[in-house]
Formats: sequence, C-alpha cells, structure tokens
Amino acid sequence: MENKFEQQLSQLDIRLTERQKEQFHQYYELLVEWNKVMNLTGITEYDEVNEKHFVDSLAIVKTVDMNQVNSVIDIGTGAGFPGLPLKIAFPHLKVVLLDSLKKRINFLDAVVCLLYTSYAAVYLFYAHRGRFAPHC
Repeated sequence: MENKFEQQLSQLDIRLTERQKEQFHQYYELLVEWNKVMNLTGITEYDEVNEKHFVDSLAIVKTVDMNQVNSVIDIGTGAGFPGLPLKIAFPHLKVVLLDSLKKRINFLDAVVCLLYTSYAAVYLFYAHRGRFAPHC
C-alpha cells in the first residue's frame, strides 16, 4: 500500500526504489534536526515537507523528461530544493548546488555525506568565495 508521498509521486509517474525512499526519509530527518538551530525552512511537518519541498521539486517532470537530462545546477539552493530531490529521484544526474551562505553549504554537505558514498554525486559551490566547498 502506497503512502501519501508515493501517491503524489505516482501522479508524476515517478516510482522510487526502497533506497530512494530511505534517502528522502534521511534527508527529511536531517532537515528537521538542523532546522532547530538554523532557519532552513518554515515547513517541518512530515507530509508538508514531502509535498511542498520534495514533490514540488520534482514537478519539473511535467514539462521536462529528466531521463534525457545529464546535469543540473541549482542556483540559490537554500536547503537543497530542487537539486537534491532531483538527484535522489534521478540518480544519473550530476548536480551542482550553489548557495551564498556557508551555513547552508555546511548543511548540504552533511546531507550529501549521509546520502552518498560517492562525492562526485553532488557538487557544492560556495558562491560568496567562488570555490567548491569541501565534502565531509
């Protein structure tokens, strides 16, 4: 039986593996944990994060075949939306997350280190200093 999140993704013709479901859950947990000490999002309730952050980030599939896209850059990524949900749902993507605040890059680094063993999966770029941020 599908949960609400899976039903919403199904409407976008997106089916997740068990690993991808776990990645979204881990991302959510880290988002809520870090949000206690820094303002990443005003939305922290589980179903709302799934819908307003994760599903909305993936809504691009209505107009773009993401299986035909090789790379994306998320400029002003904030807490990683839409870049990280796109990376989770479409693992083949090379993703660059760009933000001007070091504290958000530190959060994103923690998420990437938790979700991926390959640091080539996602590149973090700290715009203020004009350089790639270190991983883990």
